[in-house]
Amino acid sequence: MEKLKDELRQLKPKLILVTYAVLLFLIAINFNSIISFITSFLSYFSPLFVAIGLAFTLNIPMSAIERLIMKYTSEKNIIRRFSRIISIIGAIIIVAALIIFLGIIVLPEFFASIGNFILNITDYFNNLSENLSSILQYFNIDIQEITNSDLEALLASVGLDYSNIIKEASNWILGTGQGAIDYVVSMGSNLFMFFMAFTISIYLLASKEVFIHQLKKVILALLPYDLAEDVLESSEVANEIFSNFIGGKCVECVVVGLLTYAGMAIFNMPFAILISCLCGALTIIPVFGSLVATIIGCLLLLSVNIWLPIMFFFLYWFVQILDGNFIYPKFIGKNMGLPAVWILTSVLVFSSIYGFLGALLAAPTTACIYTFFANYVRKRLKKKKLDVELDGSIKKEA
Repeated sequence: MEKLKDELRQLKPKLILVTYAVLLFLIAINFNSIISFITSFLSYFSPLFVAIGLAFTLNIPMSAIERLIMKYTSEKNIIRRFSRIISIIGAIIIVAALIIFLGIIVLPEFFASIGNFILNITDYFNNLSENLSSILQYFNIDIQEITNSDLEALLASVGLDYSNIIKEASNWILGTGQGAIDYVVSMGSNLFMFFMAFTISIYLLASKEVFIHQLKKVILALLPYDLAEDVLESSEVANEIFSNFIGGKCVECVVVGLLTYAGMAIFNMPFAILISCLCGALTIIPVFGSLVATIIGCLLLLSVNIWLPIMFFFLYWFVQILDGNFIYPKFIGKNMGLPAVWILTSVLVFSSIYGFLGALLAAPTTACIYTFFANYVRKRLKKKKLDVELDGSIKKEA
């Protein structure tokens, strides 16, 4: 009997290894089905995820209002007793005021600029063609000598297929109508889901300390203490990074948009509202947002006058200098501790996988990963009593 127990004890690690290998094999051959099942399963919790996102966003102004109440009221003051309710209502009012401001003042002017552009699109395209011809003539380039084959070769050199571009454009135009109908049909369910998510977010904000307390208990109960401590520490760092990024980016977008509009208004440039709104909105995407805004702004202004794009380029370049040296470090932090090369890489990778949302959250997500890994490396080096100097030399502590 003892011999059988010893044999089973020796066989147990091998059985675990075989079971692990079989599970990995089954996951590999059914990977797409598993991912599809997980995505479908998580979709049922989409109102909760949206609620968490809303709660996280509303928590930024709510916490600021709550801190002001705590600072300027005494403990017996009735306002302090209802500080959480007042802070939630204040945060909702601030967000609603911003939405109303955009809806009543900015958006009508924005769409009026688009409508004016569409009504005069023929004149703008004629001006654009003439200005481009003038630029090409200045560089001694004869546009008449550029054939379709030359254009196809140019597009192919950058990895684009001319015929495929035309085909995709046609499909997009034909599918726009059907897409609009589908969008209107789904709007009702989306509004209902948003209302439910908003309601849940209010409950989360009202009792956030209770939920955080329960979550900490679960983490400490399920994970080893050292790992749980690292998870909680990392969560605090992630919360700080995302809070600074979301709140700071909102302020940055508004300031960049206002500065751009002020500069364009001073020089009496056309499309001031349209271009400044685009510049402000695209600022939310690190690096590439300002590049896209510059290209769109220059093309729109080139349809009016050949010198306007040059003026706008230097104006927006000056705004970007102010943003990079004063606005961004003040409200978000100096690159969130993230080197510029990682910001560029993260925006490219995340946007290719998750689209606009990926481009938006690429920088703070990568900053979190970068910070977590840097802390892990520092702890491992400290445990090994090693350090690396700036000149690359390895220092061993006593």
